This record gives sequence, structure tokens and C-alpha cells, in this order.
Amino acid sequence: QEHLLWSNAAAAALQLRGIAICNPSVTDWLIKA
Repeated sequence: QEHLLWSNAAAAALQLRGIAICNPSVTDWLIKA
């Protein structure tokens, strides 16, 4: 159960990282948030 949570978190982090690379303004928004 916990392993699944970690793998979901890792997948979400990779997805966010991909979005951040493609769209720097999102990164700025996340940092300011």
C-alpha cells in the first residue's frame, strides 16, 4: 500500500517536472505559491 503511494508520488513528480520543463511560467507560479 505504501509502495503504491510512493510510486504515485514519483509519477506525479516526474509529470510536474515535465510540465515545468515545457512551461517555465508554471515553475514560477509554483515557486511563488
